[in-house]
Amino acid sequence: MMQRPEPHEFRRRDLLDALRAASQELRFPPDAVASPRRLLAFRRRAMACDFELLMPQDHAGASDVALAALDEIESVEALLSIYRPTSELSHINRAAADRAVPVSREMAEFLVLCRRLWALTQGAFDPAAGALVELWGFRDRRPRRPADSEITETLARVGFQHVDLNADAAEVRFARRGIILNPGAIGKGWALDQAAAALQSRGVDNFLIQAGGSSVRACGPGPDAQSDTGWLVGLPGGGMVRLRDAALGTSGSQQLYLDADGVRYSHIIDPRSGRAAVRESHISVRTPSAAEADAVATALFAMNAAEAAKLLARLPTIDAYETGRTVAGDSGDGAGEAGNAEKQGGKARG
Repeated sequence: MMQRPEPHEFRRRDLLDALRAASQELRFPPDAVASPRRLLAFRRRAMACDFELLMPQDHAGASDVALAALDEIESVEALLSIYRPTSELSHINRAAADRAVPVSREMAEFLVLCRRLWALTQGAFDPAAGALVELWGFRDRRPRRPADSEITETLARVGFQHVDLNADAAEVRFARRGIILNPGAIGKGWALDQAAAALQSRGVDNFLIQAGGSSVRACGPGPDAQSDTGWLVGLPGGGMVRLRDAALGTSGSQQLYLDADGVRYSHIIDPRSGRAAVRESHISVRTPSAAEADAVATALFAMNAAEAAKLLARLPTIDAYETGRTVAGDSGDGAGEAGNAEKQGGKARG
């Protein structure tokens, strides 16, 4: 059994530095010195974080392709931002309690995915929990500990079961007033998936794109095309995993939290109980889709150990890693390149 690491303060720069260190390390691998493969890096600020795209420089028209992918991320922000009153999601939040609201094809696809992941996690991931995010003050980064009575009252206005989505008619309506859709637990991953699709549609099959150090999507053999092992990515708290046509999503409490009465409350709220998670660890999930990785990592963070073990048992193709003092689910041997991270669920792949 792998030694469990001590809690580690995870900052966005940790993963960015790991990505850069890995790219530098693999730039001139021992078995490919004769044909070094340098990387181009493109960066854009969106969705309150830095998006970074890495791709080999030998792709023709790399700059134009990269800009098109980053433009796709901005389009997703314009669609989903709850901080922009002009976004389609803001319009839905304002109007869907009064009438059925027509939605775009992109929004319908997004909400269908949200509904599937909400059902898969049995409500531990719930994008219709925006009222709780506002109650705890995390939406505006002014957190407070609400009274139990406030939590109980707010729970009546939470739950994707109150979102009536007619995907065929491309309409959505809220079954009760006060429902607020908040894409915070899935939006960045969704944006990465859309950017990846834009790159692949333009013939780019080898790249890594990440958002804020917590969401990563990678495609192809990685910087060293001869080894064909994928992209080496750092885990918070130590350890590395390789991503090839896969994504990694990480949830943790070190970036946004509330300290009250000697307790550290995470910004990740269990939408079933209305209470903020209390744990000092990070959960990373590896799966083909960045949106799915983000949503499942959020759900696992909110779950207790027994719930997490049951969810992972239903998802044998998903790998999950946890660092810190609390381990959710049945811990494995941390095989492969996971290093100091505890391995949960499926077979360890390195």
